[in-house]
Amino acid sequence: MKKVALIFLVIIGCVLNAFGQEEKTESYNRIVTHEETGQKMLEGPVTLDGFSKIEDYYSYYEDEYNSYLPNIDTLRPVISDIVTSRITLILGTWCIDSKQQVPRFIKILDKLNYPKENLTIIAVNRDLNDGNDSGFIKNYNLKRIPTMIFYSRWENEIGRIVESPDNKLETDMLRIFN
Repeated sequence: MKKVALIFLVIIGCVLNAFGQEEKTESYNRIVTHEETGQKMLEGPVTLDGFSKIEDYYSYYEDEYNSYLPNIDTLRPVISDIVTSRITLILGTWCIDSKQQVPRFIKILDKLNYPKENLTIIAVNRDLNDGNDSGFIKNYNLKRIPTMIFYSRWENEIGRIVESPDNKLETDMLRIFN
């Protein structure tokens, strides 16, 4: 009887967890339309799968991701620091710099086997707003996008890449983590 009760509790827990996950993913990948241009864009929290929802952005994303050849050897001295860090990536699916730099950045993270659960992605509109009335995005003090913010494992900000790297993404990341 105890085994049946235990199995029942496990099943109930799994079902409740599944409902919680469904609820969470519904708040991600919100598509909005710019009033003046009619252009569709993502706004708010985004998953990597969300990029495919905006055709214009995704075509750039695929091309850049597939053609970029990251130089992982450059990052070899700091790989362990990178994969234990937390990263916040803020982008605009309407922004040409985001269309170019974000796929390259994601490819670097993929090559490093960076844990995606440590990556937060937020899409902003043309006003650099995430569509959240709380003003949450203002805490990031954005000037331009994309902005890649790197945090130590102790949650301290250790550096940013803003708009475009000074040299290459890999060398900028090496400078931040070195």
